[in-house]
Amino acid sequence: MRSDRALRRFLDAGWLVSIVGMLIAGRMWQLHLREAEQRAEEAERTRDEVALRKAVEERLRIARELHDSLTHSISVIHVQAGVAAHLARKRGE
Repeated sequence: MRSDRALRRFLDAGWLVSIVGMLIAGRMWQLHLREAEQRAEEAERTRDEVALRKAVEERLRIARELHDSLTHSISVIHVQAGVAAHLARKRGE
């Protein structure tokens, strides 16, 4: 009789330990999933920031090239206008 009661207590303690272990494992799994979701969100945010930065850099590169091209064209126009004025004075027009 005493051994039956001791066995029953032992089994009850085993169930209690099992339940507590399952609860702890479930909580650890939830924390793991939350961390994985946070890493995924961070990766997506980083990817978006990189794409935005690349787009800004490309716009800046295009703006610089346009500026250089426009400056060259204006310089050529300025030289041509100077030559035209010089020739006009030289010919007396």
